[in-house]
Amino acid sequence: MPENIWLVPGDGNLELVAPAIRYYADAQMPEKAWLNTQKWIKSLIEKYAGSAEWTVFIDTNPSFAIYTELAIVAGTHLIVPFKADDSSRVATKALFDLIHRPDKPHPVYSQYTFAQRAKEADLQLPSCHLFIGNQFKQHEGTAKAFASMSNAVHKSLYEGYCKEPNRYTNHGKINNQEEFEKMFTYELRDFNSAGVVAAHRGTLLSSLKQITYEVHGDKVPLVKKRIEECSKSIDEIIYKL
Repeated sequence: MPENIWLVPGDGNLELVAPAIRYYADAQMPEKAWLNTQKWIKSLIEKYAGSAEWTVFIDTNPSFAIYTELAIVAGTHLIVPFKADDSSRVATKALFDLIHRPDKPHPVYSQYTFAQRAKEADLQLPSCHLFIGNQFKQHEGTAKAFASMSNAVHKSLYEGYCKEPNRYTNHGKINNQEEFEKMFTYELRDFNSAGVVAAHRGTLLSSLKQITYEVHGDKVPLVKKRIEECSKSIDEIIYKL
């Protein structure tokens, strides 16, 4: 592990602790219990970073759980993965509703939402920075369907940008959807076998070789060209970040 990288790994038991964190956050006493709980990860980062310039990445559950709320409060930029399907198109819109309130808040339940409580606490919420499509298909037979669904998601994101551009990081004036996509979206190549092997072995993509690896007793051959394509995609994402 390089000396300039620190990892705080997750643990399966965290899910068992989540109800307790939610219980503490919703307690009436002590005063500002909800706000103090929401700042736990933010306080952890500030404690160890001090005045140093750190770049911190927080990976969260895709559901809007209590840990997701803590991560949102701690972060400054949102990196949102999506797939080319209707579920992601709906989910990306729901993301704004959960963080910033929907266009038409519910007359009763809205007061209990994260968005409303964050607004009342005057919390600085992160800006949308990059949306990554993580289901890029290499085969021509599926490319058209993917492109159509992907465009639908991009269109939904662009419409959200047009309504509330202040919720995005500032890239200057954007005049159309094409410019929006260049600034805020990236279609990640499907990692397939290379991604599975790298995650299973805990190996950097750049360290993989064109050999056959063993994954849970099965032999998995890797092709050099695919490894290079995956590494290039990672480099391009880093550049966008």
